Amino acid sequence: VSLKSHAPPTLPTMPAPLRPRTGRISDLLSHYAPLLVSLKSSAPPLPAYFDDLWLLRFLVSAAGRAAAAADDAAVLAAASAKLRVALEYRRLHEGWLASARDAAKAARKAGDAVASGPALFNRLMALLPCGYHEGAREGSGSALFVYRLGETAYRDIGKLAPFSELFHVFVWAAEAQYAFLDGISRDEGVLTRAMYILDMSNLQMFGRFGILNPAFHRVQNALSKHNETHYPALEDRLVVVNAPWVARKAMRTFEGLAPSYAKKVIVCPQSIGGEGPGGAKGCPFAERSLQLELLPTFLGGDCTHSERGGCMGSNSAEEDSLGRNCSSRF
Repeated sequence: VSLKSHAPPTLPTMPAPLRPRTGRISDLLSHYAPLLVSLKSSAPPLPAYFDDLWLLRFLVSAAGRAAAAADDAAVLAAASAKLRVALEYRRLHEGWLASARDAAKAARKAGDAVASGPALFNRLMALLPCGYHEGAREGSGSALFVYRLGETAYRDIGKLAPFSELFHVFVWAAEAQYAFLDGISRDEGVLTRAMYILDMSNLQMFGRFGILNPAFHRVQNALSKHNETHYPALEDRLVVVNAPWVARKAMRTFEGLAPSYAKKVIVCPQSIGGEGPGGAKGCPFAERSLQLELLPTFLGGDCTHSERGGCMGSNSAEEDSLGRNCSSRF
């Protein structure tokens, strides 16, 4: 079916107050009900799994980004444009994406995050220490994912496969994470997003663990643009901890270049240079919004997950080839 053959969205006749973007799913579905009807009526045929909750994220994201969030026309047009692109991509890659959703469903049933998948995904995860930290939930309904940027083998990742294959497997991981969060949302009845904690301890610029690797950044730039359209209302906040002074300076520059995106980024004031206790302790946002006692010890918390062999290698006796163990991870 040609996407161009569908009529433009029809606008609901309803008051347009400032729209909520978080909260209980039942309340959000009720609030966005007229817009959901209009969005579905103008959309191409939807996959069976693409129900109101999936569509809701497109509207919630559009309400946060439209020039006038209370303008129904702007919200509906923005959501509809992204939805059409996302549905066409899914039509072309449905088998690959379905395998990611199946992996997420199995992981949720086992009470864990997605730890294994296609062969290239498994090789990638051995080089990229990251994990879903179960239990350390944030007050607004976000699930916590920790990325240890200073321990990531960027050069090795860039050499794993050609660009197209790497991009493809990162998309698989994004689909699995989105489906994983969708499962949490349905279980708890709250629209769940991801809060990413970026640990910059031991951050390097060049070499095997150098964050400025061109091949890695090419994939990440493409993935960022892809996710912006295909996985709306996914990110809540990015909390940067243990940032060296050069990274904090770069973040301040970034704020001026991309102010709308920079609103999501929280840079905790501590650095690895001894200016504070390090990690999340002493960070006003983290202390206000996170359960510090449930964070890993390397983030300034008290959690060791000793029953699992450590929080992402912080105290693991059984480590992988890079000296890490990334349990409960994507």
